[in-house]
Amino acid sequence: MQPQVIAQGRSDQSKIALTFDDGPYPQNTGQILDVLSLHRVHATFFVEGSEAQANPGLVRRELAAGHTVGNHSWNHPELTRLSPEQIDSQLSRANAAITRADGVTPQLMRPPYGSVNDQVKERIAAQHMTTVLWDIDTVDWKLPGVDAITNEAISKAHNGAIILMHDGGGDRSQTIQALPKIIEGLQAKGYQLVTVSELIASLS
Repeated sequence: MQPQVIAQGRSDQSKIALTFDDGPYPQNTGQILDVLSLHRVHATFFVEGSEAQANPGLVRRELAAGHTVGNHSWNHPELTRLSPEQIDSQLSRANAAITRADGVTPQLMRPPYGSVNDQVKERIAAQHMTTVLWDIDTVDWKLPGVDAITNEAISKAHNGAIILMHDGGGDRSQTIQALPKIIEGLQAKGYQLVTVSELIASLS
């Protein structure tokens, strides 16, 4: 498989993908899934293998609700600082934990911190996954406030955007509160909210 890196979808289609990193976290992920279900929206969750192993029920719930589950490494190192063997281990351990949880092997991989180089891209491709980055960062992990998170997502929205948020890594109460406003604001602008898998499918 040739390395493929995606940071946005087609510019001529009014589709946007919401993505969530670092989960699943019991105190956050279920609430985010509830909001998505209420609004009948599908998203993409890039999960850490260690968290998937600790919380397999949440991974199953993500998949059962129609969301895409992707690989976000085993425990969130900067992959560009690792050897090829260490990268392979991070990817394969995470895939194994996710597959044990939901029976599906991820086809998408988001490198922690968005940190990539040719070696990382090649190792991801060798495990038959597409590298997924983003082009709108809500910076929700800095806890800038509900309005700031909401405004960042809506004001920078454009066709094919991939929006980065987090359901793991700490307190995500601001993200949870912002999510309904983001969904409603984007839909009011005429955007259809889809998974990254759907964005990629429309590129071919």
